[in-house]
Amino acid sequence: MRTLNSIASQTYPNIELILCDGGSMDDTEGIFKQWLEMSESKLARIQWVRQQSVGMYAAMNETVVQTSGEVITFLHANDAFDHAQVCEIAMLGLKHNSDIHAVYGDVKVLSEHWWKRRFISARWWRPWMLSWGFMSPQPGFFVKSSAFQSVGPFIETMQIGADFEWMCRFYHMCGFSAQWLKKIQVNMLSGGVSMRGKESRKIITKEIAQALRSHGYKVSTFKLWVRLPLKGYGILRAIWR
Repeated sequence: MRTLNSIASQTYPNIELILCDGGSMDDTEGIFKQWLEMSESKLARIQWVRQQSVGMYAAMNETVVQTSGEVITFLHANDAFDHAQVCEIAMLGLKHNSDIHAVYGDVKVLSEHWWKRRFISARWWRPWMLSWGFMSPQPGFFVKSSAFQSVGPFIETMQIGADFEWMCRFYHMCGFSAQWLKKIQVNMLSGGVSMRGKESRKIITKEIAQALRSHGYKVSTFKLWVRLPLKGYGILRAIWR
């Protein structure tokens, strides 16, 4: 309910919630129904979707098809907006700067163990960093629906790196622009598919290289592997914060 409550608490008045269940075994539907009964949510629209295909990116694609709003963002299970004004700040940022196609913020990874915590600051991220395997964070990325349609759906055959490949299309192929906003933040719980040890690091590195090659980037193995120890800086940032 943490995720649902963080959405319902948003001050932005016109939010459409599309919840896609991929056949989970943790009583997601029961929790959702219980939340509906208990919640005093004033969301503009709430829809439950039973996933027809297989995989995380397939679920994201199916959800996008159901949307009718002008802006799209994804909030995965157990993730939460940091505060009640996140959506309002994102919409104001897009409204007041017609030249940009998306806004994004920072990500904080929460865990009982300090070495698994991260604070991912996106303030200094730039599109050239894609060639090093870094992208603007997908959690808390608010993109105009028109831009999403131009970029196209996520590649469903990828296990972890489809959001990176999608960002390559967004920035490199379509030439779209996005802006970092200070007060956008998503809090995640550690243990996601990209944070499951050595095997997940191998998969994501392979898929990032595949995405870069497909979009004409010169792939450097050194760049892609050196990004991993650099990510350790996020542990220090989490301790400081």
